[in-house]
Amino acid sequence: LQCPSVVTMYDLIPMIYPQHLPHRWSAWIFRVTASLAVRSANQIIAISESTKKDVTRLLSESRGKITVVHLAADERFRPLDREQLGKTLQRLGLPRKYVLYMGINKPHKNLVFLLQLFAELSTDAKLVLAGKQDPRYSQVREEARRLRLDDRVIFLGEVADGDLPTLYNGAELLVFPSLYEGFGLPVLEAMACG
Repeated sequence: LQCPSVVTMYDLIPMIYPQHLPHRWSAWIFRVTASLAVRSANQIIAISESTKKDVTRLLSESRGKITVVHLAADERFRPLDREQLGKTLQRLGLPRKYVLYMGINKPHKNLVFLLQLFAELSTDAKLVLAGKQDPRYSQVREEARRLRLDDRVIFLGEVADGDLPTLYNGAELLVFPSLYEGFGLPVLEAMACG
């Protein structure tokens, strides 16, 4: 008995940047499992045209059964009044003026480059790096120490979902130096927050 199935493909980062994976065999495992998932699926959802192109190019068995369904920012991402912002930002220990990066610290996110660029800027704004920190990738913290940015960079780590709209609203701007994204939802969320 075979059940119809739908597979959602977010990105093919392990196939496009295998050098950033912690183990050599990780890319092979990803390729095999993605290929099996695509082959057995009756329909494939890609979250962007970019992902669709990558899936079609790298997993030929997907051709003819792939549809793009774009992501969207949740309705809670909207401009907030200044009073709402103050309490949450204070609780998170954030300064009044900051530049925000939202995302994980994996190498394809290009955060080492971001730190090098930020070290060259003359600004009183802090750089806030928010999002899950994968302990396998310590390069970002090492680069911050090497560049002596300890007093200019805040490693906020993972943030509660309820605090994300405030974090975006309080930022002077969002920086997103990623080398590759399936979609790049933080950019859309930041735009929705104004």
